[in-house]
Amino acid sequence: MTPTAALQRFVEDELARMPALIEHVRRQTADALRDAPLGSTTAAERMQRFELAKSVEAQGQRFTAAFVAALGQRVRADGAAAAAAEPPAVRGLTLLDESTHNADIEIARVATQIDSVAEWELRELQTFTSALCGLPYVSVTANPFAPEAFAHALWKAAGSLGRASDEAALLRAAGGPLAEAVRHELAAACTRLEAQGVQPSLYRTAVPAQGESTSSSLLAGLRDGAGRPQTARVDAQTRGLLKDLFDAIAQGSQMHPALRALTASLQAPALDLAARDAQLLESAEHPFWKLLDRFGYQSATHPEAADPQLRAWIGYATELVAALQRTPLADADSYSECVKQLDAYSSAQFNTQLQQAASDIAALERNAPIAAPLDLGTMDTVPADLLASAAAVADDAAAAAWLDEQLPGAWYRMFLRGRWGVMRLLWRNDAGSRWLFASPHPQRNDGFERATLARLRAEVLIRPLVERAIIVRAAESVRRRLADTRTSH
Repeated sequence: MTPTAALQRFVEDELARMPALIEHVRRQTADALRDAPLGSTTAAERMQRFELAKSVEAQGQRFTAAFVAALGQRVRADGAAAAAAEPPAVRGLTLLDESTHNADIEIARVATQIDSVAEWELRELQTFTSALCGLPYVSVTANPFAPEAFAHALWKAAGSLGRASDEAALLRAAGGPLAEAVRHELAAACTRLEAQGVQPSLYRTAVPAQGESTSSSLLAGLRDGAGRPQTARVDAQTRGLLKDLFDAIAQGSQMHPALRALTASLQAPALDLAARDAQLLESAEHPFWKLLDRFGYQSATHPEAADPQLRAWIGYATELVAALQRTPLADADSYSECVKQLDAYSSAQFNTQLQQAASDIAALERNAPIAAPLDLGTMDTVPADLLASAAAVADDAAAAAWLDEQLPGAWYRMFLRGRWGVMRLLWRNDAGSRWLFASPHPQRNDGFERATLARLRAEVLIRPLVERAIIVRAAESVRRRLADTRTSH
């Protein structure tokens, strides 16, 4: 059985168990809606909860069917298919309405609950699903039953009841029961996989990005252990160290396959460079490693392999690397020039993207788009406590300072439309009141009000993407392996 077939069989087996799981959650949710302490709610709120509980009970079959269908659609899809299942790409400006944003807030909250309650069960299941995918090490993307998948299915189930104004209240009541049910189910799934003889994959040690001085000292420590390079040749220790570093980069990074292959092609040039430049193995800031950092960052900011911008960038990078490999005695300046050319190409891509968004920018500048971007003041379906907190955040000095620091061209991970995605800031007006982001979908941009972004930040639903020093992580991995080897002897 192929790894793909093994994973598919596991998915279908788990989905067959979901009706019982969500039925249990539905009953607990109805009880929770009825059993709110008298002193914690007003009479009107208690009546609303009572009516919602009756709806959950009366439409139980519809609720369960909607949950199972939504979960099945989500988990059966791979990354590319999941992206295709998003709302279709629309040319031009997409203006987010209150329902979209309200859903994201509530889905993210339930996902966080599940992640917190079932943290250990999720980690264990990732070891098994990674094995089903044929991976020797754990990949978080290998588990289709992610917290966001369950949370998104719960939102769809809530929507099936036809009580739009009560969806947020229902998710808040159901979040806890769902988290506990998921925890028990994932634990049982791990037990079943273990009984079937599935050998779990291993976790790699995660190494956070470090500062320049730490990076340099780490590399220097490794280099001191290998000895100084000799003129015109590389000693065996240095050769082995470089091989270990490249192996660690290949194992520990999430590069696009083409960029991973491009990185591998630079191992021989690295050996040649090490014989002439001691700084290569002493500083993470060496232009050679900065080139690899660009490969990693491009993969992080363009997660879709079919992204035309990514393909064009890879093509250009491939040409530059080929020219480097033809250059006799390529040195640090050669690699620095390569990095500069790649950065210039990225800037040109951004300028093209900005030009293509000119009509969207003009619409936002006129303050007269087809429909107003998301305005917190009009979000009558959002719970009052969220509105109050959002208003406070909008006026908060720290939030205002953070927003003012964000510049066009920066990349972000953002939770929108029920999932995390990568978006790029294209434009903001001079007042900072209106913003335009490039969507992961081609030919579609998303407009935001300043207060909306403040709220996203408050809910930790927007995070800047920063370039990571790939070599630092690789060096730390090698250092730990060497330390383990010394200890064992």
